[in-house]
Amino acid sequence: MPVSGQMPDRDGFVNIALIQLYTPPDNSLLLLSSQTVISSKLTEEIIVVNVKKIKSVIGMIPHKPTLALGITEDCYFVVEKPGLDVLQLGIQSNSNHDDNDDEGDDVE
Repeated sequence: MPVSGQMPDRDGFVNIALIQLYTPPDNSLLLLSSQTVISSKLTEEIIVVNVKKIKSVIGMIPHKPTLALGITEDCYFVVEKPGLDVLQLGIQSNSNHDDNDDEGDDVE
């Protein structure tokens, strides 16, 4: 499947991403939360994009808000760039550390 603007590499592969879309944010929850909770519903629509066109990465965290009418729905809220923040969790960096010591406290 050709992707607009990208030529296959020498092996015939094209770098693409499959992205499942969400609805626009719930306006009432956005207003009630002072623009801090961006909550959407998952759709069935999937699109194919050139990976070089991706400008940022977000996480969609599941939650079940109870709306004003008492209705509870399966929704997702936005967390921006979770991979960049959690990438360093649990990794202790010390350039003077000897990896062959048996003193414990190593986090890798």
